[in-house]
Order: sequence, then C-alpha cells, then structure tokens
Amino acid sequence: MVPYCSEICRARSLYQHKTHCEGLLQQLVERLGEILREIFYVFSERAYTLKISSIAKGSDVVMVSEGSNNLRVSNQALFPFPAEMLPDLSDRHAVLGVGRSEHALAYLHDFIAQMLKGMPVSRVEEAEFHMLRAPRAGVLRCADANGNRHVQDPQQHRVLQLVASVHGKRWILDPTGRTYGIPTQAMAAPNYVRRYTNLSLGQPNVYGFGYHKSKFQDCARVKGLGGLPYTVSFLAADHLQLGLDEWMLRSHLTPPEMLRLPEELFDAHLVSLRTCVHDMMSSIRTSSEYRQLVQDALNA
Repeated sequence: MVPYCSEICRARSLYQHKTHCEGLLQQLVERLGEILREIFYVFSERAYTLKISSIAKGSDVVMVSEGSNNLRVSNQALFPFPAEMLPDLSDRHAVLGVGRSEHALAYLHDFIAQMLKGMPVSRVEEAEFHMLRAPRAGVLRCADANGNRHVQDPQQHRVLQLVASVHGKRWILDPTGRTYGIPTQAMAAPNYVRRYTNLSLGQPNVYGFGYHKSKFQDCARVKGLGGLPYTVSFLAADHLQLGLDEWMLRSHLTPPEMLRLPEELFDAHLVSLRTCVHDMMSSIRTSSEYRQLVQDALNA
C-alpha cells in the first residue's frame, strides 16, 4: 500500500506522488525531530531522577555529581533540575540528555505515536548505535549500599529511525543528540551513520517501535525502590500527554496538522506546546498520584 500524503496525491500517478511529496516529507521529518528534541528537554528537566550535588565544567566535558538521597527522609524520587547551575544552553542540553536516550524513546513513545499519525512512512524503528565520540557530559553516580557505582557505556546511544520505502529514504531522529555535539535533530540515516557512529564495533541493534517503552514497563513492575524511578517517570509521561491534550484544546489543532502549518505558525505553536507541557509537568511532585507511588515503594 502506498502511503499518500494528501488527497491530491491519491489522484496522481506514483511518480508524480513521489515528486510532489518528497519535499513535504522531508519537512515533516525535520519538524518532528525539532518537536521531539524540544519536548524531551522539557520532560527531562521536569522529571529528573537524579539529585545533583555539584556540576563541574572542564574544557571538553561537563561533569555532574549525584548527591545522596534518603528516600525515607526526602520522600522524593524526582528532583528539580538545577538549570541555574548551567546558564549555557548547550551545556544544559548535554546534561539533560546524557545517559537518557532510552528515556526519550520509552517515555515519549505515546507522544511520538500521536505525532506520527498521517506521516507517510512505511516503518518506524528504534536503533542502538555505538557513537564515535564521547558525550559532552558525564554523571558520577553515588555508590550503592555495597559500594558499587552504576556505570553505563557512555557511547551507547539510542535513536528513532523512520523509513519511507516509496522514496527509498531513511532518517534518524535524535532527541538527545546534542549530548554528542550533533547539531541537527533529524538527518538522513546514511549521513548520520557515517558521521557519528562507530560501525567497526558491529552493526546497530534495531528494534520495533515501542521496544524501549515495553522494556521500561517491565522495570516499573519491580516492587519497591527498584521500580520507583520508572513508575514516577511513566507518571511524568502521563502529565506530558495532558500537556499535549491541553495544547490541542487551546489550538483546535491535531499534532499532524501542526506539522503542516506555515513556518511562522509552526514556530508559534511549538512555543505554545512547550508551555502547555511545561505547565502540566510542573505539578508532578505535588500530585497525590506521585506521593502514592513513593509511599507504595517504601512500603513494599
């Protein structure tokens, strides 16, 4: 089945459809990438699962130190992100994205699915690459009760891949790419792979759309404190969705309609969408649902 972009294309031949729609599809992909990156930064800042004690900026990297958190005393599993400690926006984005590429795919899954409605792509995938360069930020985790520190491979990175088989095109959408100094939010997949990934360590792992959400849902089913970061983050994702719903109510638009707006209207609605999501997510830590999730984990 050919995924047509509009009723005009439906009445045309396949060749005319490809010629007419390829430019439109490129614009839709780029706009989707921009939205995902902007909304992820709002999500990450409002649903930060680490308590930061200090930030040190070197010549090439920003190092974040995790502070200790006695949950039975603080009753907090989400923490305000200290944006005032990172006045440089590129440094802030690097920290907000480091080690959180899985989070972007898992917790923004439903948001992405709504944005993709009507998008003329044949396949949506989640891919895992080993990056050529180290990230611009790092996190020094607190030791656990056994003196161990949780360490991730800093160059393992997950992205969204869109495939349009009619056009023979593939794109990478990378919501956390600024952590690796990647300036664009959407790029042709061959260019992305050639410039930023290290295939000498093997081919990327490619999963179906929803893989990371399902993986984190399994983590959220763990009883007690082990599952708590995931349950509160899924609650934050619900608040993100409430922000999207509020934006649709105010704008009388759907996400696919937003992607197709004239440039100046698209920019204005992106600001409005960010504001709605930010406002809805600002009340997470004071909500009764959040307090109940923390209490349930403490009692498990």
